[in-house]
Amino acid sequence: MIARLKRVEAEAQPPALDKSSALVALQFLIARHFNVEEIKHLSFGLEIDPSVLDGVGCNGKARELVLYCDRHGRLEDLLAAVVQERPLAPWEYAANIKS
Repeated sequence: MIARLKRVEAEAQPPALDKSSALVALQFLIARHFNVEEIKHLSFGLEIDPSVLDGVGCNGKARELVLYCDRHGRLEDLLAAVVQERPLAPWEYAANIKS
């Protein structure tokens, strides 16, 4: 029984993604689980000026926030912030991101 549970748990894990795919997954998840004002709040909480996020709408703002964090070595901080705000979202798809 325990072996079966371990097998089911292993099968339930998302596939490992390369960094580029993980960045896209993170952008998609942020856009899906946060609105524009909440994305601005996230950036403010990370001490990132929301005015540097040039994108339009949730997708654009999420993309710019992810790219900004990637350029400045803040991806782990961003991931920690979104997990704290939306713990039930499937962040594991982007969990292997390293700055």
